[in-house]
Amino acid sequence: MYYVLFTDAALEDLEALNDPRTKSIIIKIVNKELKDSPKTKGKPVGREKVSGLFFYEKRFFFGAGYRVYYNVINESVVVDKIEYEGTSMVKGASTKKTQRKVLKRLGFD
Repeated sequence: MYYVLFTDAALEDLEALNDPRTKSIIIKIVNKELKDSPKTKGKPVGREKVSGLFFYEKRFFFGAGYRVYYNVINESVVVDKIEYEGTSMVKGASTKKTQRKVLKRLGFD
């Protein structure tokens, strides 16, 4: 199991979100999805030149889409950036039924 940490930049991205429910959902998704085998849950997007760290991207959809960029250091997942992607273009990802499933899975009713 990995520890999930947020950089200052990722925390600023979360603070920029106006909806507290969205913030809570993103934090729950990140913690739930990335604690176990984060290297297989995300898509590799490249290596940073200076540090040599390899970054991954995880996309979440619940009405709107969000991208979370993170890297894995030893036994920690370090979330570096959270981006708003806008309305999801993935078929079925933004339907009410799918949104309810995601929210229910995360403990929201």
